[in-house]
Amino acid sequence: MVQHFTGAKLPAIQDLYTRRCQRKALKIVKESSHPSHRLFSLLPHGKRYRSAKSRLKKMLNSFSAQAMRLLNI
Repeated sequence: MVQHFTGAKLPAIQDLYTRRCQRKALKIVKESSHPSHRLFSLLPHGKRYRSAKSRLKKMLNSFSAQAMRLLNI
């Protein structure tokens, strides 16, 4: 609806979420005093982040799990 009024193309909600999630995750990784910093640990080869194993939907849909998946792409 807003696109109709302004005439400008707006980004998709999923793209906005992905970009913001990646930005926030990178800030957490860089700031060692952040409470969630310990959740983002690199694997021994140093390229990808270790993700927690879980079968629960609420853990798989949490910010930390989604952020690690985005950073590992």
